[in-house]
Amino acid sequence: MDLFDTFKKLFHHSIDNTSAAEQTLPRGNNPPVKITFSREPPADSPSPDIVPLSVRLKKAVPTMRGLYPHEILMLEYAHTYSTDLSHQHFQGFWYYEYSVEHPGDVVKSLEKRGFIQPGNLRSAIENQTVPVIKNELRAIGQKVSGKRLI
Repeated sequence: MDLFDTFKKLFHHSIDNTSAAEQTLPRGNNPPVKITFSREPPADSPSPDIVPLSVRLKKAVPTMRGLYPHEILMLEYAHTYSTDLSHQHFQGFWYYEYSVEHPGDVVKSLEKRGFIQPGNLRSAIENQTVPVIKNELRAIGQKVSGKRLI
């Protein structure tokens, strides 16, 4: 419990906004603890910069069909994206983890090369749940009772 008390006290005291700050915390009957904070990253810490995709691709080995790791991952996620890429928002991990600045371009490339194809209305309806379909029918004023026949 001593460790958690130390952290509680640490965050309840104000810290100077300069580049470094020192704080001494009392620990009951034990000698006080002196803690130094620095707002500067250590010199040996890894660079926070993101490695460009072009640099990553120089070291990457494509599959026999010419797919790179980020493209293989995109195949896994492609079914969740819309074909209208102008209004599509992609998750931040594409850039921060895989250096892909324009995931929509990767989707277009995979489609152009024949790895993915847009779904049709039938497949979209088959993958929806009954409550979603009923909500869509209500929105256009159609009957919502009955079975889902496809």
